[in-house]
Amino acid sequence: MVLREEHPHRKSMKRLAEFITVLVLVFTLFSATVHANEPAEMMLLRVKPAVVFIGSVVKGIVKINTKSGPKIFNDMGIGSSGSGFIINPNGYICTNGHVVQYYYEKNDKQLERMFLMQVIQKHFLPKLISSGKISNDPASIKKAMLQLYAILKPKTVVEIKKNLFVYLSNKKRYPAEVKDYSPPMGQYPGKIDIPGFQYESETGKDIAIIKIEAKDLPTVALGDSSTVQLGETIYAAGYPGVVFQHLLLQKSLANLLDCTVTVGHISGKKLSATGASLIQTDTPITHGNSGGPDFNTKGEVIGMSTLASVQKTASGYQQIQGFNFLVPINTVKEFIARAGIKTGVQSLFNKLWVQALEAYRKQDCQGAMKYCDAVLKLMPGQPDVLKLQRLTQEKITKGECPVPMKKIILYVAIGVIILIILIVIFILMRRKGRQEEPLMAEAAPASQVEEATVIEKPAEIPATLGFLIGKEGPLSGKTFEISKEGLKIGRDPAKCDIVIENPHVSREHAWVGEENGQKMVKDLASANGTFLNTLSHQIKAETLSPGDIIIIGKGKMASFVYKKTRE
Repeated sequence: MVLREEHPHRKSMKRLAEFITVLVLVFTLFSATVHANEPAEMMLLRVKPAVVFIGSVVKGIVKINTKSGPKIFNDMGIGSSGSGFIINPNGYICTNGHVVQYYYEKNDKQLERMFLMQVIQKHFLPKLISSGKISNDPASIKKAMLQLYAILKPKTVVEIKKNLFVYLSNKKRYPAEVKDYSPPMGQYPGKIDIPGFQYESETGKDIAIIKIEAKDLPTVALGDSSTVQLGETIYAAGYPGVVFQHLLLQKSLANLLDCTVTVGHISGKKLSATGASLIQTDTPITHGNSGGPDFNTKGEVIGMSTLASVQKTASGYQQIQGFNFLVPINTVKEFIARAGIKTGVQSLFNKLWVQALEAYRKQDCQGAMKYCDAVLKLMPGQPDVLKLQRLTQEKITKGECPVPMKKIILYVAIGVIILIILIVIFILMRRKGRQEEPLMAEAAPASQVEEATVIEKPAEIPATLGFLIGKEGPLSGKTFEISKEGLKIGRDPAKCDIVIENPHVSREHAWVGEENGQKMVKDLASANGTFLNTLSHQIKAETLSPGDIIIIGKGKMASFVYKKTRE
């Protein structure tokens, strides 16, 4: 074998390529170091837009039939508020179960009793006390309330109206619906005493998932609560009620609906009275923080604010700060998975907002303005984006926008590369003038060249996943081929492949496709359920066999037969 010396031209080009590779590595490491050292303020600005305010209002119109005619009281009502965080850019939100409890639970009988008792307490008792018919002491008042309730209940009709809504960080309001729910925590399942009656109260993990109709929303990243360490710094975000009720603060939405962030540490890991895992923290949280996210220093949610500590005093119950509790995010993830919601989905808002913050931090004012404009097209009026835009404009006006270090390094690198290329070309041309070194290429003898026979492979015909054939309902007799991505069934034509225009069918009701090599049917947290073969077999996710019948809703709004072939 003959060893040939590498040609000088090839050596020069090889060295040039190695030098360029080193420059790229240096530039990449510089960028990574900058991102790893993200200040806490930038991290909090990055995650704040995904924190939302949640409100629930339940009103009662109480009609009491008397001898002089019906009396109507429409000033009865109860409400609750809390916080939440967006986990999917298409409007899926996590919060506490107790934030939406009155709206969600099938407790109309309890609410009817509650509203009638409110009417008695507000409109009947003051007259009885002022007239001297009953004395103004707790025992007499309680006895009178029970007696009045027993008399008025048969003559009373209560109409209940419920409303659940979400305010995004840009103050835009959306109606919401509950997709999954677990009741609040308690000491144990059992009866809770309400004056004059009792009702059953179920203990749960205090988690709810709600949905609004929106897209391209900001989202949070979910961390791993099993890795939290004692003493680790965390940040609680939400809308505490003390801010809404403070007498010295403006009551405008722009002022009140600016997410509050408090800081503290992990104090320990505990178990609830029923054995559920909890994270203890000294981070200040209060009423209104319920359901809000708690972030680690990376901006990942590791828990959800749930319980504050209180003590009984002579004037009532008083909150004890420094001893608060969070639902671990790993527990919340169980409910997210059960509802079939995808997390970690790329959000266009997040992508543009991170670029705006990075540009501002690196003093790239033009870049920051460009990305802020793009973010505001997705979410007009978002306060953090408007603030960053205003600060950037002030820097531009004052001439405080130097060329960013990243651009300086890039310009220097390009200049060095161009200079090296010119030097290499100059050296090669000088050598060519002094001595011609023709490059010889040895060809293999013709006798050693074997003819290569090219055999064309026939194009592979993609195998179908099967077909859904309408059996009953408006799509009876129609055939739908199952694509690689699967078929989504529901009443929303913008999101579903098979559209059933029926109010009892959820917007996104069910999905049919392939997972892990198996044909599957999944219920997408629908209101009226998905069934397989019979209405006695309601499913969450099941494998499919040829001939299986998929039934949409309890009322058989539609049904489909799964077949491998079109016939």
